[in-house]
Amino acid sequence: MSDAHFGRHVRRFKWIALATAVGLSMALASGDGAVARPHSTLHIKYYTITGPDDRSLDQQMERFGPMHRGAKAYATLSADPKFDGRLVGGKSCRLEHFRVNASFVMTLPKLAPGVHLSPATAARWRRFAAFVRRHEDRHRAIWLGCLARGEARALKLRVSDCSRLDAAVENIFKQEWARCETLHDAWDAEQQVELKRQPLIIAASKFSHQAALTRVAVKVNYRTAFRGGREAQ
Repeated sequence: MSDAHFGRHVRRFKWIALATAVGLSMALASGDGAVARPHSTLHIKYYTITGPDDRSLDQQMERFGPMHRGAKAYATLSADPKFDGRLVGGKSCRLEHFRVNASFVMTLPKLAPGVHLSPATAARWRRFAAFVRRHEDRHRAIWLGCLARGEARALKLRVSDCSRLDAAVENIFKQEWARCETLHDAWDAEQQVELKRQPLIIAASKFSHQAALTRVAVKVNYRTAFRGGREAQ
């Protein structure tokens, strides 16, 4: 098997104007009755491989798979979270019209059109492709959970000084991202075992070296700022 792995990365948080948020099934209620419903979009990109056997499929994924922090990956998922809101002053400072929007890009392997595989190899390939997709879908769900929890916590904030609210929101998302890194790590560790059990990887490893899954840590720039730093009185 190749040294390819599963990759994930996230771009820096941004504050932008958003469209009306679309609800998620994992919505969390905030203290003031508002509901955290991050909006997300998913764009899927493919890289093609041609086979014709298990070993060739694995080698081509190593060769043509996406780069992630200097190494090849079977698949990657990038997240680009963007936040928007304003500060509302009064007896206390709070968020108003706070929205979270996450754009995800998933890169997956795909068999080129017209490629002929033996029935056994084709079955192993379909199982492996489905496994990789489930793996990245789970990372996406973990990220959305982080954003939903962060949004719900941010909506609860009541701070006496509006100048402190920006930092408080940033701190919340730092905490949630750190919490979810633990969940990502646990999922990758669990999948490392499952990867080695994949029939395609077992078949490919008979002609190559022992299966291995390399994990690459994710570094996140948490710096956020409210658009224009304005307060609504």
